[in-house]
Amino acid sequence: MGLDRKDSLALRSRYTAVMPFSDAKKRNHRVNRRTRVALGQWLPFRSSPVTRTVPLITMRFPKNYIEHASEAVANPDLDYSLTFEEFVAACMNRDVSKAIENCRRKHPEWPHEWLEGYARLRRISDGNRWLIRGVARRILASDVDELQLFLEMHVRSRFHWYYKNHDEYIEVWSLLDALAIDDCVTINRHLEFATFPLTNSQGGEAARLFNAVHQLLREPSTQLKDLDLRTTKSCASWLRACLEFIAAVAQRSQEQAQAALASVLSGYRRTPQINLMEKAIAFCAHGLLRLCERTAPELALEVSASPSLPWDEQLHRISTGRQIVSRKHFPGVPPWLIDSIVELNPLPWQTVQ
Repeated sequence: MGLDRKDSLALRSRYTAVMPFSDAKKRNHRVNRRTRVALGQWLPFRSSPVTRTVPLITMRFPKNYIEHASEAVANPDLDYSLTFEEFVAACMNRDVSKAIENCRRKHPEWPHEWLEGYARLRRISDGNRWLIRGVARRILASDVDELQLFLEMHVRSRFHWYYKNHDEYIEVWSLLDALAIDDCVTINRHLEFATFPLTNSQGGEAARLFNAVHQLLREPSTQLKDLDLRTTKSCASWLRACLEFIAAVAQRSQEQAQAALASVLSGYRRTPQINLMEKAIAFCAHGLLRLCERTAPELALEVSASPSLPWDEQLHRISTGRQIVSRKHFPGVPPWLIDSIVELNPLPWQTVQ
């Protein structure tokens, strides 16, 4: 993508402010290709056509986040450089004949339309990569609209593939992701279809958080004595803080809830068990705050509005009551499959007894 010198300097000035170097270090630092990408001299992707609603906020991203995001979008094997529509189109154009045959062996009674839809949906769902795509674009282009769009697809993908199994407790993170962007469609589907309460789960603190979040959403007046929020010594500090936040909300303690939310944010970024791109923005903290706003609005919790990770103030502000993903994002996809993705309608094979 070619830029003239004037445009290149303008883009560089926009991103130079977020680089963690002193003036002296900037003079001596030899900028390699990955960093030039991060500085905005060129971006190796195009943005999805999303209507801008508010001015962009330049976030402060550490160098390792910028370089990691640059490497991700530059990797041709990951398809991170594609727009939303381009990736969907690529999935629809891919040969899935082998996947269809494998599926037919398991479900010989399914019609071909179901078999192909199943194979295509697996391609489109793409694991956690929707989330990483959105975070990478937020880091490199300050694009909060695409972050929300990609996150909406992420929570829908996980909803279709990961419910009703022995690890269902991990879906508390998808529910918190949906809360983070105020995705009412996904939140309501979670409440409708999730196994609640989980009674025989081996998920420990995560399973207890799953039950607590569901309980508060279903019955906001739930008392602390009705929640099981036990933790063990080996529990990660940020996960313990999540449970402490739930306890504070149940007790309607603003001071304790504010402190617990700060602990979630500080602990989440430091944890080594989570992929760098997945912990760049603490969606679980965004989801917990939205949970508080839904169930205990009188607490009026606030997070510092200064643009710094892992809190994304702009995402929290603009996502309220807004859904971006729509049928227009899925050209060439069968209408019944689009409805299952956008509105999370049951897939045909899920309704067969």
